[in-house]
Amino acid sequence: MLDVLRAKQGYNFCYPNWVLIPVQKTPMNNILYFIDDDYPTNKYHEIILKTIPEIKAFRIFDEPEIALREMAALTSKPCMLFLDINMPKMDGWQVVEELEKSPATYLSGAKSVYMLTTSSSKFDFEKKDHYKIVKEVIEKPLTENLIRMLIKLERQLSCNS
Repeated sequence: MLDVLRAKQGYNFCYPNWVLIPVQKTPMNNILYFIDDDYPTNKYHEIILKTIPEIKAFRIFDEPEIALREMAALTSKPCMLFLDINMPKMDGWQVVEELEKSPATYLSGAKSVYMLTTSSSKFDFEKKDHYKIVKEVIEKPLTENLIRMLIKLERQLSCNS
């Protein structure tokens, strides 16, 4: 609840929760969400995201349940979601199933989910085709150029429409 309160007051938490990223006149639906239980990967992505001027705000979560609660509580939703496939309590595919049950509850922008993985399992790459909102399975960590390309693609599709 405290996370939601602070987000409404104009701050977005960055992983770990003690780091705040001010959001200055940035619509909430321009926020990128990352859900991954791996701290080093989250820290790396945080560093990369801070270097990209097109990104006005982002949130990184290590627990999918907390991210889902926040997305459901906010009126404006993230435009892009990067989601780790292998997590202990709730894996990425379970999160996608929850999102697809009620996309308006969780996503309102472009409704784009990018699945992140450290494996090159053929199963994961084939499984994405069973879900409408999953755009791609990407091996992590993401690079600055790849994130820039995905943001540009997303804007062309509908994120800011």
